This record gives sequence, structure tokens and C-alpha cells, in this order.
Amino acid sequence: MVIHVVIAGQCLLEAHGQAPVPLAAGDAILLPRGDAHVLSPQPAFAGTEVLSGYMWSASGSCLMLGALPPAVRVPTRRSEADGWLEAAMRCAQREAGSSRPGREAVLARLAEILLIEVMRLHADTSGEAGKDWFTRGNDRIVSAALDAIHRHPERGWTLASLARHVGSSRSVLAKRFQERVGTTTMHYLTQWRMSLAANLLCRSDSTLLRIAGAVGYETDTAFSRAFRREYGMPPATWRRRRGTTHAVPAGTYALEGTR
Repeated sequence: MVIHVVIAGQCLLEAHGQAPVPLAAGDAILLPRGDAHVLSPQPAFAGTEVLSGYMWSASGSCLMLGALPPAVRVPTRRSEADGWLEAAMRCAQREAGSSRPGREAVLARLAEILLIEVMRLHADTSGEAGKDWFTRGNDRIVSAALDAIHRHPERGWTLASLARHVGSSRSVLAKRFQERVGTTTMHYLTQWRMSLAANLLCRSDSTLLRIAGAVGYETDTAFSRAFRREYGMPPATWRRRRGTTHAVPAGTYALEGTR
């Protein structure tokens, strides 16, 4: 996920297949899926300054962000976050360039807080649709299903077994899950498993068979087929291209200022 906060001046965000998004001082924009994009300062405004950051998680913990628009723009000034978001970004920028003890813990917490604040502003400015997205986790049945999937991806979950586990019928679980999460229960389970597998491929030297078992597949052949459908290549090829020594740690947060 990528976030930009415009501190001064104006700029234009352009991404393939999307209408250009004009940004002015005080605007924050979140790209939930990290789509490739270009930020262009507007010639009429000298000294355009933007603080940019990214969050990366191979654990799949942000799959629900896939239900958001490709770009979420929120005004931070003249709101309850007036000045706060900008100050937090500058604090994170200082931490990113320091070697003080606890640096990683501070950056991780700031990353989470910044994301939550941007989403709260999105909910405040987008009416009922935004509030509905932000409160999806309040559904007891959906929350219990998500918890089961997240805690035990290795289990042979079916819609029926998951419904029994959360004390629901299959039809109720399927309907509520689709409404709250924006995808089917089984599709979400597959995405979660593949995201966990991608993390293990990047950050460990475990065999494909061991990784397959850890994410709920009895054979490495079945796992490889599922992984290829999700990522467009076999897991062994994906691992070679990423490498295990250059993986970005889960939860990484980085910031930089540009003028």
C-alpha cells in the first residue's frame, strides 16, 4: 500500500486506467493495492512538497483493502486530523532515518495509526458506503469466520464446516461474507492461503511440500496449481525471482520526502 500526503503546492496523480487525481496541500491519498503511478508537480506551484510512504505485508492481513477503490483521496486539513497526519508522517520520516533503539516498533505502530486515520477520514467523507466498509468486522458471524480462516488456514475448510464452526447456516454465512468482505468465503480463504504461502516462499527455505501443508494442501502438486492460478507462475519460479535473501520483512514501513 502506498500513501502520499501533500504538504505544500499541488500535484497530479496519474495511474494506468484511472482518471488523473489532482492533489493540493493537505490532501492524503492511499493506493490500497500499490498500483503503479506517477506524481507530477503542477508548474504553477513552486516548492511542491510530498511525504510518501508504503506499507508491505505478505501475510495477507490487508486483503479486505481490495474492496476499496484503486485510489482513496481524503482532505486532512479542516478536519479532526488537521495537522496531526502531517506531523505523524514527519515523525515517521525522522524515525526511518534514525538508528535509535525501538525504531522498527515505532514505525510499525505509526504505520498502523496512519492507515486507520486515513480510513476514518475516508469513512467521514464518503457517507454510508465508507462507514459500511469500516464497520464490516462488526458482524459476529463474519468476524468469527475470518478469525477461523486466519488462525487455521491449514484446516480443510469448506463452506459447510466453516458455517458449523461459527454457528451459522451455509446460506447466511455466504450472504453476509459476500456483503461484508466483497468476495466469497472460499475465494477469500484461497487468497489468504496464497498470501501466506508467498510470505513463506520469500522468507524461508521450507520445501514446497511443507509450505503446502502449512496452508491447507495435502500435496505440493495441488498447492502449485492453486499458486499458479493466483500468481501466474509456479511457486518455485516465483521464489527464484524474489529470492529469500532480499525479502522485505512483513510490516515494513518506509517514508521519504520529495520536492
